[in-house]
Amino acid sequence: MKKFGLCIMLLMTSLALSGFTYWLTPSATDVVFGARSGGANIWNRNPLDVWSNPAKLGYYDKFCAGNSDLEIHNKYYDEPVSFSASYITFGLNGIGILMPMINTHSKFGYSYSETYYYPYPSWEAFEAYNYNSEFALGINLLKFYNSYKSNELINKLEDYSDLSIGYNYDIVFYDYALSAIEIPSGQQEYMDGLGMIWRISPLNQSNNKKLYDIKADIAASMYYRGITSQYDETVTTAASIRLAWGNEYLKQFIKPKAYNFLSAFSSNLISVYASYDNIEDDNMAWENDEYSFGYELTILDVLSLRKGKDNDESEYNLGWGINLRYKDFIQFQMNKAEFSSKQFDDRQEITDYMLKFDLLSLIKMINVNISH
Repeated sequence: MKKFGLCIMLLMTSLALSGFTYWLTPSATDVVFGARSGGANIWNRNPLDVWSNPAKLGYYDKFCAGNSDLEIHNKYYDEPVSFSASYITFGLNGIGILMPMINTHSKFGYSYSETYYYPYPSWEAFEAYNYNSEFALGINLLKFYNSYKSNELINKLEDYSDLSIGYNYDIVFYDYALSAIEIPSGQQEYMDGLGMIWRISPLNQSNNKKLYDIKADIAASMYYRGITSQYDETVTTAASIRLAWGNEYLKQFIKPKAYNFLSAFSSNLISVYASYDNIEDDNMAWENDEYSFGYELTILDVLSLRKGKDNDESEYNLGWGINLRYKDFIQFQMNKAEFSSKQFDDRQEITDYMLKFDLLSLIKMINVNISH
C-alpha cells in the first residue's frame, strides 16, 4: 500500500514536471516581459530567447552559446527547486539552428530538478527531473533568397519588411531517483511547435537622414506550441516596437577615428523597446488567456534596463543587462531579472550569460596561420 501511495505521488509529480519547463522561459531578458513571453523580441539574440518562438532563428547569425541558472526558494519546499538551461545557435544567410548543450544538471537542454522526501521507512530523499532537449530551425525567407540570388527589388523590400518562419522539436524526459524502493523510472514525450515573425520597418535607409537617423521597427509574431503533446498546448500572439537613434547621426559632429571607435561596440546611441504578448493555454491549471507586457531602454547598445508584468501579478518584473561586443567578431552578454509568479510565494532571480563569435572567420584565421 505504501509503495502504491508512492507510485501515485511520483505519477502526479511526473505529470506536473512534464510541462513545467514550457511555462518558464530560461531567458532572463524575456522573463521580465512575462514568464512565458518575448515572442516578438527579435533584437536580443541569446539562444535562450528562442524558447518563446523558433522563428527568431531567422535573425540569428554566427555561433552563439547561452546558459542560465535559477533556484526557486519557496516556503513550501524543503530545498530550492533548480532550473538550468544551456543551448547553442548557429546562423548564416538567413538560416539559424538551435541545439541543446549540457547544463549544470549534466543534462542536455533545459532541465528542472526538485527534491522530495518520503517518510517510510525513514526520511528517504529522491530527486524528480524534467529535462527538455529542443532542436529548432528558423528561416528568414527574404534574406535567405537574397543571399543566394541577389535581386535589387528583394534587397529594397528587405529594408522595409521580412518574414521568418520556424519549427522546433522537443524531446521531453522525466525521471526520478529513489534509494529505498525500486519503482520503474523514466518516461519520454515529444512536443513540437510552429512559429512566425513578420517585421515592418517604415523608416528605411533611404529617408533615414531626413529623420536624424531615427530607426523604427515593428514585429508581429504567432507561435503554436504543443502539436504532439497532450499536456500543454499554447498559442502565443505578440507584437513589439523598437525605436533607435543610430550612431550615424554623430558623423557630422565627431572625428572619423572617434566615430569608428564608437561603432566598434555600438550601432545606436539609444533605443527603446516595448512588447505585448497574449497567451492562450489549454492546460487546466492555468487561466485560458493570459497577457503580459514590458519595456526596455538601452544606452549605446551596452546597458539595458527592463520592466514588465503579467496580468495575474501586481508587482512589476525588473531586469538589466550588460552587452559588450567588438565589431561583429565577438560579443558577451549578461542579463539578470527579478520576477514574481503565481506559482511561488516570493520574488525570484534569474541570471543568464551569452557568448557569440564569428566561428567562420576564426577558422579562416587559424587556417591562414597554419599555412604560413
